[in-house]
Amino acid sequence: MNTPTHDSRNTGLASRVREDISLLRQDIGHLVRHTACQSLPDGARNLAQQARQGIVSSSNLALSRLRSLRKNPPRHSLGIGGGALLVGLLAAGTYLICRSSCKNGDPGE
Repeated sequence: MNTPTHDSRNTGLASRVREDISLLRQDIGHLVRHTACQSLPDGARNLAQQARQGIVSSSNLALSRLRSLRKNPPRHSLGIGGGALLVGLLAAGTYLICRSSCKNGDPGE
C-alpha cells in the first residue's frame, strides 16, 4: 500500500520540513531577543549621542555668533533698531496729540 500518507519518502520529507520549521522558530526567537536586547538599545544610544552632539555644536555656534555680535554689531541692526525707535516715538507723539485734542473737545481738527 503506497498511499501519499504512508509513503516513506513523503514521511521523511515531512519530518525534515518539521525539523526545519522548528529550527527556524528557534532562530527567529534568537533574532528577536538579540534585536530587543542589543540592537535597539545600541541604536537608541547612538541616536541619543548624535542628538547631544548636534545640540552642543548648535549651542557652540550660537554662542560664537553672539560673541561676535557683541564685539562688532552689524550696522544694519543698529539702523533697524534706530528706525524702530523713531517709529515708536512718532506713534507715541501722534497718540498723545490725538488724546489731548479729544480731551479738549476738538475731535475733528
